[in-house]
Amino acid sequence: MKTYIVYLSNNEFSVEITQYTIESLEKFGIEYELFDGVVGRDGVKVLADHNRYPSVHIDQHHWTDGTIGCLASHYLLWEKCAKQDEPFLILEQDGVVIKDPRELIDQVERICHLDSINPFSLRDKNHYEKYNIEVEKYLKGVSKYPWNHFYGKKVAKLVPNGSFRGTYGYLLQPKGAQEILEWTKLNGLLPSDACLNHSATYLQRSNCTYVRLNPFFESLHLQKKYSLRNPNNPI
Repeated sequence: MKTYIVYLSNNEFSVEITQYTIESLEKFGIEYELFDGVVGRDGVKVLADHNRYPSVHIDQHHWTDGTIGCLASHYLLWEKCAKQDEPFLILEQDGVVIKDPRELIDQVERICHLDSINPFSLRDKNHYEKYNIEVEKYLKGVSKYPWNHFYGKKVAKLVPNGSFRGTYGYLLQPKGAQEILEWTKLNGLLPSDACLNHSATYLQRSNCTYVRLNPFFESLHLQKKYSLRNPNNPI
């Protein structure tokens, strides 16, 4: 297994919060490489150089600079994984490893999200407190990723059964990476988590949380402030 942490080396906040990700990997003796992510609008050229362009099914307001840079960063790792013969553990700077994901590798068919709980909630103000409790539980194995709709009706026409929510921690097999690349070639690009959808490949989710959202993001306010979809985020 190869492990990559996506971060921005020229951003102070990114460098600082990535230290928590690094420390969490070192706790389990997992070797890693820092992957210096694509910055904002630079992603347009990176993706165009790979003959990839936005899907007509995604509204323009979703294409913030951060979203484009994030997508381009993950795309480069998907391409790299597709050429390898071993799985990738891909983490973003806000992902913290709390259980050893290597025990799941043999159960991952294509791609597996490593957080069994959705940390993002607009309806429950106490959601994050519950999240902190739930992530500590342990349950073996993986399951099919649940169907969902997050990006609206236009995207739902293209991916009727939904996609990942967040890309802060997932295991990716080369076969899954190849299928994602092929899907984006045929259908165009969506934000990174929406590219990891049920129409592109077989999605799984761990039955308990192996990678959690960094505890720094303890409120919906902070989640929104630092979201890559927020054009005014400090990153």
